[in-house]
Amino acid sequence: MIQRKYFITCVILLCIGAGLGYRLHKKRHNALPETPVRSWEQSMEHDKDIPAIPARDVADDVYMDFGSRFTKDTFVQKMRAQERYDTQKEKIAYLSALFLDTPYKGHTLSDPDETERLIVDFSGVDCFTYLDYVFAMVDATDIVSFVDHVQAVRYDQGVIAYARRNHFFTDWIARNDFVNVAPDIAPDTHVVAHKTLNQKSTGETVLDTPVRTVDVAYIPTRHLDENILQKLETGDVVGFYAHQKWLDVSHVGIIIRADDGTLLLRHASSQKKRVVDMAFVPYARQYDGIVVLRQSAVTQ
Repeated sequence: MIQRKYFITCVILLCIGAGLGYRLHKKRHNALPETPVRSWEQSMEHDKDIPAIPARDVADDVYMDFGSRFTKDTFVQKMRAQERYDTQKEKIAYLSALFLDTPYKGHTLSDPDETERLIVDFSGVDCFTYLDYVFAMVDATDIVSFVDHVQAVRYDQGVIAYARRNHFFTDWIARNDFVNVAPDIAPDTHVVAHKTLNQKSTGETVLDTPVRTVDVAYIPTRHLDENILQKLETGDVVGFYAHQKWLDVSHVGIIIRADDGTLLLRHASSQKKRVVDMAFVPYARQYDGIVVLRQSAVTQ
């Protein structure tokens, strides 16, 4: 029982909207400016001319909860509306906005002592499941293709097993064709940290997964000047550097550049208890640094 409580505590560190450093700055966080979000009604009005099509069923062993804002048909309708957009950045901006105001909800995936199951749960998301769903929706045309994409995004080579699931931000780089562009964005000021993922200084493992060593390139937030900020793009996935040796980042979100040029972080926040847009710079400065992932297709 003690080990299980310890495990749950450690998993929370991976996905809470603030991480350990964020909790230390809770009062400051609550004072951060927040950008008004587009309402669900406005979103539906925007896509009303996209015809709904019957959604094909998925396998019986896949758990799906569409929450209160989607049905199978309306979800496909909203997803298909991305056809209006030509670029990956525009699609990610549109699809990620569909989840604005979705409740924050942790522990929606299988526990390590359970049989791993592919779960899609729109009733609530944490910072990582939010990314799973947004990027799985890109270029998906129906429920089946979306679920296939979730499986590919979340698991190493699509193998549904706890040990093959993305447990660390670093997993996204190898498994989803992402590139860490921190060295390109900040060639003179980025830092490379050597991490032993999943192993504490005592030698204990945090998760029931292998220990591995990685080098994590990040940009110290004290160096976030206008030159660097201008290089951040809509659709970039940002991880907030964790000081713990066994962890790469403590929170993740998506960069959105508003029409007026304002740089936003779109993320599932445990503090705000929902998916929100927040001003990126003041939020980022609560952390030591940022890791910036960009899909390879976008960097070419």
